[in-house]
Amino acid sequence: MKLFKFQSDQQFVRLGHAVDSLLSGEGGNLDELIQGMPEMVRPMLAKIQDRLRAEEAAAQIERQRFKTLIEQLGKDDAQWRTDCPEALLAPVESLAEKIKVLRTRDAALNLVDSKIMIADNNRVLNYCNQSANRLLEESKSELTKRLGNFRLEEMMGGSIDR
Repeated sequence: MKLFKFQSDQQFVRLGHAVDSLLSGEGGNLDELIQGMPEMVRPMLAKIQDRLRAEEAAAQIERQRFKTLIEQLGKDDAQWRTDCPEALLAPVESLAEKIKVLRTRDAALNLVDSKIMIADNNRVLNYCNQSANRLLEESKSELTKRLGNFRLEEMMGGSIDR
């Protein structure tokens, strides 16, 4: 096995920066990263770069697979059971049940004439039924007149203290 022979500490430091650059995803042009370093460095950094690209491609495939799974859950598509990796089956089944409960709650709350708005413990609005949305839409100009900075489209997910 041949060892790298660096002519200066600066070359060694630059190799460290090149590896850090590859690992952080900044990568860049391999020729620029190894400029002025021993020739043996090129194949090593090329292998690291290829491995990182392969890992990123695999991660991208997994992210897309998970996104598809979530979209299927959102559409109440039973196909998710077939597509779900075995290791995720139990937590995804739990999530599917929670989504089903939320859909039922949403459907029930939209049937009543009462105006219902729900905020979490941090006073962030996370639900308005259809009756509340209609009232807010009808009152939008008056609310804007009285509150000045009122924006109906910014209410959901925002603080109720505005």
